Amino acid sequence: MHAILLNIGFENVFSSEFLEKVTQENDFIYLDKNELNISSNLDLAEMYGSPLGNDESEFNEVVSELLEKFPLLKDYFIDDYFEIVFFQYNGEYTATMYKLKDGILKYNSDWIGSFCSSCEDIEDEDKKYEEQGRFVDENTLDLKNGYPSQELLDGLIGGLYDV
Repeated sequence: MHAILLNIGFENVFSSEFLEKVTQENDFIYLDKNELNISSNLDLAEMYGSPLGNDESEFNEVVSELLEKFPLLKDYFIDDYFEIVFFQYNGEYTATMYKLKDGILKYNSDWIGSFCSSCEDIEDEDKKYEEQGRFVDENTLDLKNGYPSQELLDGLIGGLYDV
């Protein structure tokens, strides 16, 4: 879990429904007073049994609100530096990164296969897609467990942009 400390007033960023769900202890998105904990694994298919909802559409609402409103928390971050990287599944296997440094929040998110630097030189589209699929398979479990590969990190960092 990635822990982010927040200043007073951050609650106004989120809906009451979101806050009600995430203030119940769980392994995915958990708000404990002013500490927002975000798992490395936000796979909707694995959230069953959590207080975040009863089905994937409800889980998706929670994850979507987090992603949509996370940039609005910028004024509430206590720390001046953090990096969080996580897996999310919402129709495709996605790697997402937020990085805060010197008050500037940066973001990058895309299908894991798009971060395969060794795939860039493959001209045949079918072979390229096959290699990207292999890259996804090789990186998904490590990313879910909080240990993204250096190649995946390099791709995420290389594409960061200000939010």
